Amino acid sequence: MNLTPPPLRLSKQLALSSDSGATWSPHSGAPDGVAGGKVAISADGTSILWRTGTNRILVSGTTAAFTDVSSLPGGGSIIAADKKDAGIFYGASGSSFYISRNAGRTFSSSGTLGSSYSPYKIVTHPTVAGDVWVSTNAGLFHSTNFGATFEAISDVSQAWGIALGAPSGSGQYPAIFAVAKISGTGGIYRSDDAGVSSLSPRGILLSNTLLRLRGSRLMIPSTASRGTALQSSLLIQGSMAGRSRPSFGTAPF
Repeated sequence: MNLTPPPLRLSKQLALSSDSGATWSPHSGAPDGVAGGKVAISADGTSILWRTGTNRILVSGTTAAFTDVSSLPGGGSIIAADKKDAGIFYGASGSSFYISRNAGRTFSSSGTLGSSYSPYKIVTHPTVAGDVWVSTNAGLFHSTNFGATFEAISDVSQAWGIALGAPSGSGQYPAIFAVAKISGTGGIYRSDDAGVSSLSPRGILLSNTLLRLRGSRLMIPSTASRGTALQSSLLIQGSMAGRSRPSFGTAPF
């Protein structure tokens, strides 16, 4: 007698919200059984780039069927959307940075990320097109020309996480938060001048497997009807050495 249960058949695993997350509806164009990964949404909310849990790169209009994006490497690429220019998406794999100027349908190679072989996260300026930050195993990189060229932030040898938060004063550059190793010391750092001067320490690094970082009063600009959110503390999610469960902590700045 065969007691093996039938395989789990997943339906649509991607959902959309047009009311700031109060309600959600399945994306009608999402392929059945595909789940996980990360989604990046264009500045106007009409295009969706999806790196799935199996590292496929897919793109869709708001409700159109997803199609594969073959011009961006699928083996662990990271993705992001420009928050100002609706046609721009970014990707990174190894030391290569990629840009799409047609809403994620095709990508072309752009700048390079030093000697990086493992980019961790791309973040973009909330109001300035083409202003991009990338954290990698080989440091922290900044571009102001859509990733055509990058400047390595001095003394940063590794950067596991990065986030942009509300500036320290009106009209100033957003605060930069990074979980990084600077001058040989791992920790939580902040810069209020776009990394021009050294990032100042804000805490001790508890784990080298950091998963997520959100900045103090993190700004999410309003696009269409998705609203604006302010995060009032720094959220650190990771796993302590010797523990299998994630650890969480918050610290106001």
